[in-house]
Formats: sequence, structure tokens, C-alpha cells
Amino acid sequence: MFRVALKSILGRKARLVLTSLAVILGTAFLAGTSVFSATLDRTFNNLFEDVFKNIDAYVRSSQVIEGEFGTEERQRIPITLVDQVAQVPGVADAMGDIQAFARITGKDGKPIGSEGNGPPTFGGVGKDFKGALWTVTEGRWPTKPTEAALDEASAKKGKYELGDTVKVSAQGGSRDFTLVGIASYGNVRSPGGATFAFFDQTT
Repeated sequence: MFRVALKSILGRKARLVLTSLAVILGTAFLAGTSVFSATLDRTFNNLFEDVFKNIDAYVRSSQVIEGEFGTEERQRIPITLVDQVAQVPGVADAMGDIQAFARITGKDGKPIGSEGNGPPTFGGVGKDFKGALWTVTEGRWPTKPTEAALDEASAKKGKYELGDTVKVSAQGGSRDFTLVGIASYGNVRSPGGATFAFFDQTT
């Protein structure tokens, strides 16, 4: 039986090579996909751990609403809760925050950041806060609805300088802002390769 099988294989060498090649390529593809997925998950986990590593508590609504593409989002809470939280014994500082999608457009008209799978593109509140990891390296934090600040990596990639007009796209549309600040994240320009656009709390 073994001789018959061996004779059959040797008689079809091309088929043997192609079958072996298909198995090798398929295995390599699955292994590569698994490694990529694990790397991507680790990048996101490290990113969120870094963003909140100086925060002891994060107050949010218990109500969950459905966001775009079937994702779950938390209902917003009143800004007046910030003052209430700040008065709790043991609280050193409290700040209202909201984070959402915000894509920065470079001077060349191309969006900064990965399309599809990749580091996220954030928009949030830029403000002095004792627990904040972001530090303004140039300029200041925005204080008006027409102002914005960028992370250092995005400002460099977009070739932006203080005083330039920056286009930022969010779920509600696109707007132009005056760049008033550039911020760094500890010793890095931006955590995990993500892009960050900062606005005043009202915006």
C-alpha cells in the first residue's frame, strides 16, 4: 500500500509541490493574521492604559445608547457633576471630558492617521488638569470655539505651526480652527500612533 501511494505521489510531482505550497501559504497567512490581530489589540490596550494611568476614577453615565455602526456609547452627563465630584473628600482635581472621533486634515488636504484598522483619531478637551498626561509644549490650550490644539506628531506630519488654520472632521461635519497649541504626551509626541485634536470644553 505504501509503495502504491509513493508511486502515485512521485508520478504527480507538480501536484505535490502545488499542494504543499498551498498548505504553507495558508498556514503563513493564518499565522500572520493572528500576529497582526494580537499586535493591534496590544497597541489599543497600551494606549488606553497610558491615557488613564494618572486617573483614579472616571465618572460616567450608567445609561448605554447605540452609536454608529452598532457600537455602544455612554449617555452624556451634566457638566455640573464636575463641581460635585471636585468637592468629594480626597479628590485633588476633576475635569469634564468627552472623547469622540476627530480626524485632522493636513495642509496637503489628506487626512492624518490610518484609514480603517489602525490607531484611532481622537478629539477631546484640552485643559490644565493635575491628572493630565498631556503638556503644552508650544502655545496654550484652546479657550474659544474657533481654537484647537494638536498632538506634536500630528502637527509635524500635517506641517502645521501656531496660527495656522486646521481642518478637523467629526461625526457632525468638518470645521476650521485656529491652531493655538501643540501638546506632547509625556516623553512621546503621541501615544500609540493615535492622533489627537483638542478643543475647549464647550466645543
